[in-house]
Amino acid sequence: MVQYDRIFQRIFDKTDGLLEELTPTVWKYDEKDTLPNSDAVTMGEPGFRIGGSLPGGVNYTVPTSDPAVVTEDEVLLYGPDLGEVKEGAPYGRITYLEVDDTDLKEIQLFNTILDTHNSKHHVKPEGIFLDQTQAGKYEELFLTYARQKEGVSFRQLGNSYIAEMKKNPRILHVKMIFITDPAFDFDEANRVRRANQTYQIAMRAHSTTEHGFRG
Repeated sequence: MVQYDRIFQRIFDKTDGLLEELTPTVWKYDEKDTLPNSDAVTMGEPGFRIGGSLPGGVNYTVPTSDPAVVTEDEVLLYGPDLGEVKEGAPYGRITYLEVDDTDLKEIQLFNTILDTHNSKHHVKPEGIFLDQTQAGKYEELFLTYARQKEGVSFRQLGNSYIAEMKKNPRILHVKMIFITDPAFDFDEANRVRRANQTYQIAMRAHSTTEHGFRG
């Protein structure tokens, strides 16, 4: 993936630039501090949604094989935690991945990134329901009032996502970034998301051709 690290570094730099004026809460990853999955359906229970196109939202995953970029597993939160958010709050989730691409062909690398991004669907905590809108551009998070009152944090949700992603031995480190701060520029972040998507589509296209990729 070395040939792509330079290209995806642009996405890391632009994302970090959007976040630099905001102060995060940072938690080190703890595999024991996760939310167990539940088979219970929560959508019929009283609760509220955050995220989506109107309140503000963004969702993308950025890969690298450079060990200097994503150096440890951690959860970052910019804005109020789940115990404080209210109906109509913005919600963004951006994932940084360090991937071991040793001996992987490009199509295998692309599929590893895609599978990791989609692993969120295996995380189904009680009282929390994740929905996607507009072809995955945004995530909407539904939280029951009961679950909020019981106490739940993005720390635990982030740990749950990281634990699921790290089931793949190719995923070395994960930085999970949650954003609920309305001061964040979600419009610009979605322009970054589109560029990131373009790069990943180009990676996949290149895997089926004999032509080199140029960013």
